[in-house]
Amino acid sequence: MNYRKLFVLSISSLSIVAPAFADTQTGSIESPVTQTKIPEKTGGPGGKGKCGAHHRGMKGGLDLTDAQKEKLFTMKNSLKDAIGPKKLELSKNSRELRDLLTKPSIDRAAIKTTQSKINDLKADIANLMIAFKADFAETLTPEQRQKMRFARSFKGGHHKHFKHGGPGRGPRPTAEMSAPAAPVS
Repeated sequence: MNYRKLFVLSISSLSIVAPAFADTQTGSIESPVTQTKIPEKTGGPGGKGKCGAHHRGMKGGLDLTDAQKEKLFTMKNSLKDAIGPKKLELSKNSRELRDLLTKPSIDRAAIKTTQSKINDLKADIANLMIAFKADFAETLTPEQRQKMRFARSFKGGHHKHFKHGGPGRGPRPTAEMSAPAAPVS
């Protein structure tokens, strides 16, 4: 059992047993326990986890009119209707490619054909997405496009999640660093 599990187990058992010992002490002063309400972790104004204001520029900062919102809603639904079948076919072709690559005998012609289908589907999806983005931009006024241009969420630089050790992880070991030191005599 590792130390973290042991620590958590001992703390949880102490939290269960401690109230029983607290009542048996003589001369203990009882004080009223006040309940504090701890808010749920919503991640910020947008309530979307760690990146609360994920698309603040689109939702709150552009001040869309009701007509613009309705048009964007319709455009978004038609985009989903157009992309959905292509994503399904892309998934099917990806599974087929994986199957072709793991068969006992490799058929290079079938692999190239399947990969060509995958490439065409990805290109179609990318073209639909860029057409949607262009239509979205045309829906906005010049002032709204200017706001979107300088909105932090559209510049792509706000996702600074640290993975695998965080910011203070330090440099990777090099040959000199990982080599054992010579014994001092």
